[in-house]
Amino acid sequence: ALVGRVTGSDGAPLANATVTVRNPATGLERSVSTNAQGEYRFPFLPVGGYSLTVDGAGEADARVADVRVALRAATNLPVRVGAT
Repeated sequence: ALVGRVTGSDGAPLANATVTVRNPATGLERSVSTNAQGEYRFPFLPVGGYSLTVDGAGEADARVADVRVALRAATNLPVRVGAT
């Protein structure tokens, strides 16, 4: 699984942001929206390397490359968008 919390440039939770993960090796892509607390969750992702993109819903977008998902462990990846 891949889980985390998206915050804006002010550090406040960012609700309704679109978070997308993509495995470049397999082409697998999934998207979810953050909840009111800015949290997202991708359960049952296959093991491998992913990139993560956040559409900041009014703030700058964010991208994280080389996110590793391991077997039987949740990867926690907090993301701050719009930070300079």
